[in-house]
Amino acid sequence: MNNEYATEATRLIKTSVIFFIVSFFTGSVFIILYRTTYFEYRSTLIIAGFFFVIIAFFLNAMVLINNIIYLSKHKEYRIKLFLSSLLLLLNLPIAAYYFTLL
Repeated sequence: MNNEYATEATRLIKTSVIFFIVSFFTGSVFIILYRTTYFEYRSTLIIAGFFFVIIAFFLNAMVLINNIIYLSKHKEYRIKLFLSSLLLLLNLPIAAYYFTLL
């Protein structure tokens, strides 16, 4: 049973890191394209970026909630799951900063 928890914890940690990386780099690509494109294409990028932020928010929230549930049940993986949850939450101030660049 303990090996099953270790496998699940490892999977959740990897999922959190992957979601952070994908969200961060995709958001960065959107902001770079917005800042470097011609004026006529900016509205399309804003709409696509808005939908990306909504989708990324809900997907990251689902992974975060899953981490919190697992974290509350299994004490031996709390630190690693807590740190991976913080990594997901790091996207929030980054997204807020990107909005100031618009």
